Amino acid sequence: MSHFLLFQIGDQSFALNLSNVERVVRAVEITPVPSCEKYILGIVDVQGTIIKTINTRKLVGITQREIELSDQFIIINAFGRRLILVADSVSSVVDLAIHEISIEKQCEKSAAFIDSVARFGDSLVLVIDMKKVVSIIEKPQDTGSESVDEKNEIRL
Repeated sequence: MSHFLLFQIGDQSFALNLSNVERVVRAVEITPVPSCEKYILGIVDVQGTIIKTINTRKLVGITQREIELSDQFIIINAFGRRLILVADSVSSVVDLAIHEISIEKQCEKSAAFIDSVARFGDSLVLVIDMKKVVSIIEKPQDTGSESVDEKNEIRL
């Protein structure tokens, strides 16, 4: 068993390996960046560091909605990058037994970010693969004039 941060988006439960989670904070205003990657909502200043904020709903294929004051930002530090995932709520840190189930062929493209499935109580939890998320988010874009340096600061 491994430790995971359990969070919800809509009616679905998701999990992140706790080793990738830096901290969880209340949602704040996001500064939009024109012509940004399709999964990026914008940027947030976290104690002087500019961090990209991921549209987690779009990433996992859940109906879009405006960010609410009750939403939570999960600050991720994984594979040399800091990113923020937006969650409706964060419930707890739990131990999960992971079941390796290939769901990519059975679901839409958004399932590419799902690493595995775990059972928690009576429900199934989808475990997000942060390596895949980082590789897509940090992939160089052919269109646009922005770049990201090693500190994850955006230069326009």
